[in-house]
Amino acid sequence: MAQAAGYAPIFIALFSMLTAIAGWAAYFHARRRHVVDTSILMISKMSSDQYVADIIDQFRELRGEIEARGLKDMTVKEIEVFRFIKDSEAHNAARTLKALFNFYESLALGIRKKWLSEEIIRDYCSQSYIADWLDFQHTVYDYRSNLEAENLFEDFEHLAYKWASEKQKPKFRMHSRSGQ
Repeated sequence: MAQAAGYAPIFIALFSMLTAIAGWAAYFHARRRHVVDTSILMISKMSSDQYVADIIDQFRELRGEIEARGLKDMTVKEIEVFRFIKDSEAHNAARTLKALFNFYESLALGIRKKWLSEEIIRDYCSQSYIADWLDFQHTVYDYRSNLEAENLFEDFEHLAYKWASEKQKPKFRMHSRSGQ
C-alpha cells in the first residue's frame, strides 16, 4: 500500500500531461476548423458581395482595356489618368487597381496572421493573384517610390511570389521580403 502511494505523484503528473495534450489537440482542431470556416466565408464573400464582385469585374475590364491598347508597365501618372468604360460608365483605373490590391493585401495579411487558410485561398485564386501582381508590379513599385511607402502591398507581393511557379519567379522584381 505504501509503495502504491509512492506512485501517486507520477500518476497525477501523467494524467495532467495527458489532459493538457488532449486540451491542446482540441484547441488546435477547433482553431483549424475556425480558419477553414473563415476562409470559406471569405470565398463566399468574394463570389457574392456586390462591392467585391464589382471591383473584380472592373479590374477585368481594366485589364482588357490596357491589353487592347497595347500598354504595359504603366506608371502611377499613367494609371491615375487612365479611364475605361464598364457598363456605360467611366471608371478610374487607379481607384479600381487600389481597391482590388487592397483586397488582395487583406487576403495575404489574413494568411500571414493565420486567420485564413493558405491552402484554400491558394486553390481558389492563386492564378489570377499571381497574374495580377506580375502585370501591375511595375505600377506598385512606382507607387512605393512616389509615396515613399516601401511596404505598400508587401504581403500581396510576398504571397504572389511564394505561390508562383519556378517559371514565373524570374518575372518578379525582387523586394526585401519576396525571397523569404
